[in-house]
Amino acid sequence: MPAREGDYPVIQYADDTILVMPADETQAETIKSILQDYASSVGLRINFQKSTLITVNTAADTTSRLAQVFGCSIGAMPFTYLGLPMGTARPTVADLMPLVSSVERKLSTAASLLDLGSKLTLVNSVITSLAIYVMCSIRLPPKILDHLDKLRRYCLWAKNTNDGLKAVSLAAWDLVCRPKHKGGLGVLDLKIQNQGLLLKQLHKFYNHRDIPWVDLVWNTYYDGLVPHASGSCGSFWWKDVMNLAPTYRAVTSVKARDELDVLQTSLASLELTEVNDAWHTVWGSDELASSKFYLHYFRDMEADDVFKWIWKAKCTNKWKVFAWLLLADRPNTQGLLKRKHMKLRDDNYACLLCHHPPEETVEHLFFHCEFSKACWGKLGIAWPIHGNRVQLLHAAKNTWIGPMFMDVFIVASWSIWKERNNMLFRSVAPTIDGWSQRFKGDFGMMRHRIKEALVPFVDQIVALL
Repeated sequence: MPAREGDYPVIQYADDTILVMPADETQAETIKSILQDYASSVGLRINFQKSTLITVNTAADTTSRLAQVFGCSIGAMPFTYLGLPMGTARPTVADLMPLVSSVERKLSTAASLLDLGSKLTLVNSVITSLAIYVMCSIRLPPKILDHLDKLRRYCLWAKNTNDGLKAVSLAAWDLVCRPKHKGGLGVLDLKIQNQGLLLKQLHKFYNHRDIPWVDLVWNTYYDGLVPHASGSCGSFWWKDVMNLAPTYRAVTSVKARDELDVLQTSLASLELTEVNDAWHTVWGSDELASSKFYLHYFRDMEADDVFKWIWKAKCTNKWKVFAWLLLADRPNTQGLLKRKHMKLRDDNYACLLCHHPPEETVEHLFFHCEFSKACWGKLGIAWPIHGNRVQLLHAAKNTWIGPMFMDVFIVASWSIWKERNNMLFRSVAPTIDGWSQRFKGDFGMMRHRIKEALVPFVDQIVALL
């Protein structure tokens, strides 16, 4: 589509076919005859009862007669084609609720039993991917985006508690949706991703790609006109796409052809090739990729290199997410609970691992606590007295001899956290030996995740304990 003059437009994908034709009984009979002749020639049988007739601006009696000709049911707009609502008006929230329902079906109750690393993979690889196909074609309403974000937050943070299944966010959603190298967890911001995917359509349009719909829009609305200088026109879909024209022009530059045509009348010696205007992205690519646009959106955000170290580590995703929470100051330490105005028994927000405890903060618990310092001492790591967690990591890495510093830090911190939680929830006193045994077991498993050349180093670290 569009078809040549006199032909019937046909939209076909696999076994789903749409025929567009005038509401005329004679033509309907002809089309049915052609379909039956085709079926007989290839040895197939067309089941018209599985087909649906949908008319636009047609009287009810005419629609009924056409349905009798085909022997099919009568439908109405919007209808679903390849998972998308098709109609002449903008899809409502109710029309798009099947998308939300499909996401809800993926939220298995088993998700509450997964660790944070596995939940992050589930959100990125399964839950978010369900919306990508729809966002390639239409702009999702804010309410649908809110529904999807609510489900993704629930999937990421839900866990079993004494009061049942609850989802308590450990970090702001805006922080979670930043790219990993910008200090986030790499969960896609659906609104930004939706814009990036629709900008790809605009890139095809401005560059006059050899696509039927591009020719149709140019010839119908912009013959001799500048699109972004013209008024709003076309279907709801095209209006949504053209609303992104300012964003598109901000991330692209154009090598103009039309302006040079004007100059050619006065510059006879200037020869032009038969090409259209060419739009290029500001990041130096001829093609507009939604992933590149997404990263460009966060270009001004800065994050310390320690956040990049996390995702370059060889340990499991569960530990990486824990390390991200630690560096973002988001583990549920006593100090964080105090900042959240949560009331603890006897207003006791002290460290659980110290004999003479101060308030339990991330810096104290993992770096300056007497118990933690004894654990780090076994690994040959000494932390400076002053500085925040990021500065302390930089200082320790500069004095570290050997590879896999971040892996050692992450696994050791995880073991400290487990000792602390055993004291809080099981009243099991923390011991250096308990921490050591857990660290050796977890870090020893790294042998199966690293290159063979690093295995001797892992054995060396385990032997130190």
